[in-house]
Amino acid sequence: MKWRNSLSLKLALMFALVSTCLLGGIGFYLNYSLQRELVWRDDQSLLGRLEHIEALLSESDSVTELRRRPQLYANMLGNQDSLLWVLDDSGTALISVNPGQLPLPTLSQSEYSQLGFDDDK
Repeated sequence: MKWRNSLSLKLALMFALVSTCLLGGIGFYLNYSLQRELVWRDDQSLLGRLEHIEALLSESDSVTELRRRPQLYANMLGNQDSLLWVLDDSGTALISVNPGQLPLPTLSQSEYSQLGFDDDK
C-alpha cells in the first residue's frame, strides 16, 4: 500500500495526464489547420482554372472555335471528378467536358451568373 501515497506515482500520473492533454490539443490544432489549408488550396486551384477558362473563352472569336478544342478543356480540369459545362443564353451546351461521365446537374434559369455551394445538395 506504499504506492498509494508515493510521490513518484502521483508525479508520473500528472505527467501522463498533462502529456495526453497537450498532445491531444496539438493533434486537434494540426488537423484543423490542415483541413483549412486544403480547402484554401482547392479554392485557389478552382480560381486558377476559372481564370484560364475565362481567358480561353475571351480569346475565341466564335463558338465553332470553342468547340474545336475539347481536349484542351479536359486537360485544364486535371482529374476525372471535374466537369466543364459552358451554356449559351438559351441553355444550349457550347462546351461539355465530362471525363468521368458524372450526372449533369439541373440548372434553374437566372438573370445573372452565380458560383457557390448549396448546403442542401
